[in-house]
Amino acid sequence: MKIDLDRQLVNPDGTPATEMIREGDKAIEKAVTVRYVLMNAMLSQVDGEGQQIRGEDKIRRYDLWVRLKKAVAKGVMVPDPNPKANERGEVTMVDGGTEFEPEDITFLRRAVLMYPVLVVGQIREILS
Repeated sequence: MKIDLDRQLVNPDGTPATEMIREGDKAIEKAVTVRYVLMNAMLSQVDGEGQQIRGEDKIRRYDLWVRLKKAVAKGVMVPDPNPKANERGEVTMVDGGTEFEPEDITFLRRAVLMYPVLVVGQIREILS
């Protein structure tokens, strides 16, 4: 499954969700995107039930965090890596989004349960 990682979540009133973060000595408004939420969920020390993350789950979370960081969002068009002959010499473009396995999607859906209802609902809808 390809994920729209750059999609911005929304607030209850429908406005784009943002968060204030510090960069050096400045406060900067940052968009709350699917990628941002999923990456933070992977770095959490507790699961959706409030239990400490243990053993192999830590390794899996780190591996997914790295994949999310490097991933290309769904809908980003790139030249076809296996182009077919075209008499006009046109380059065929394809969706270059990173493919995630069903097991990864299930894991991500469980991991976001640590967030408030509005975030969980939006992320689970996107990952459906």
